[in-house]
Amino acid sequence: MKYNHQEHIRLLNYEHELEKQNKSLIKYDPIKYANLLKYRLIISEYFHWSQKNEYLELIKKFLNFEINGKEFDEKFSKMVTEIEKRSKPLPQNYEELRCVEPDPRSVGFGEGISEIYLCCNEFYEYYDLSKGENPALKTEEQLRDAVTNLLPEIQKYF
Repeated sequence: MKYNHQEHIRLLNYEHELEKQNKSLIKYDPIKYANLLKYRLIISEYFHWSQKNEYLELIKKFLNFEINGKEFDEKFSKMVTEIEKRSKPLPQNYEELRCVEPDPRSVGFGEGISEIYLCCNEFYEYYDLSKGENPALKTEEQLRDAVTNLLPEIQKYF
């Protein structure tokens, strides 16, 4: 889907009008709701992609053992959270939304970032495999392996 400011704003207005009537866009018109979600995703991915160099620098520091898993987890998670905070209020501010020009090259970038973010959520600094703890948790070594495997997905966007 190609980003279209006018269509995005039209869908946001439609959603707002339905909310005034105590109706839900997802229930009233699931297709328009799905399109609205796609536009939100395009905006979010663009914001993450615009920080791709910072993401890559942090990833390389972690993979080169310049920082540990705890520091990587904290910094990576903070980056993701801050970018999401910046992109979420845009649908309420149409003037700012009009100024955003998502680059088509950013589409899909968020998938790799989301995967690494999920790995960070599974990372536990003191996880001990030998104790048979929760198998969903990751050690620092497992986090590093996961990030190494996801790096090529992110590098496609450079």
